[in-house]
Amino acid sequence: MEPSGQPQEIVPGTSFNDAAPVTPGTTYAVDAMPGEVLFFTVPASLGQAVQMQVDSDPAQMSEAQLESLGSVGRLLVRDIYTPYRGTILNLLSTEAVGELDGDSNMIVSPMRPASGASSSGQITFSNRERSEKPATEGDYYLSLAYAPDDSGTPIPLTLTIDVVGEAVPAPLTLDGGDPDQSAATSAPPVDVQDEPVEPTASSTPVPPPAASTPPPAADPGGMPWAWLLGGAGVLVAAAGAALLATRAGRRGTQV
Repeated sequence: MEPSGQPQEIVPGTSFNDAAPVTPGTTYAVDAMPGEVLFFTVPASLGQAVQMQVDSDPAQMSEAQLESLGSVGRLLVRDIYTPYRGTILNLLSTEAVGELDGDSNMIVSPMRPASGASSSGQITFSNRERSEKPATEGDYYLSLAYAPDDSGTPIPLTLTIDVVGEAVPAPLTLDGGDPDQSAATSAPPVDVQDEPVEPTASSTPVPPPAASTPPPAADPGGMPWAWLLGGAGVLVAAAGAALLATRAGRRGTQV
């Protein structure tokens, strides 16, 4: 990404709430005060990426400004944030000189031009579970933080912000609600124990268990019919024996 044309004047914001809107592809002239954080904002959609490039040139600085940089230069940190103000992992970093550990750092040198570039990477819905990657369309934020010193001397910089790539529509849902591709990308786990079993040709049907035979019913008094019949038989036999004994006695008297 290269600066485009004559840098435009802009009044940066000092927080997310008053971040200065920018036009994609435009280069701006910015004066960074020591210890100050400058905020900008630009809209971007799914399928696109937000990029920024910062350039410094000692040839454009006054003697006082060069002296404020010291002999090795001063740190300038640049960051890109999601619409929810989460910091995005920088996926692009180019430095002419003085690159430090971390893609968002650059050194403003008093000796030679310096340049640092950052990119959000493509905004995709599949990034929704990665807080350090862009996953939603909206207003993205960019910031420049210049290291503090005792001089209080501002440093002239040029800032180019661009939005690259072709916008794509957000995923749709059946109920028309917020985009959610979870149903399309993964299926819910299935509990095998709860899964119905389909019968097969080799399956042998198992008959239901036979009903048990109920015990004989008892009379209201609690005595079974078998006892009643048995008792009646005993009475009949006793009566027959008594009758025979009586007849035998009569025959003996007649003789």
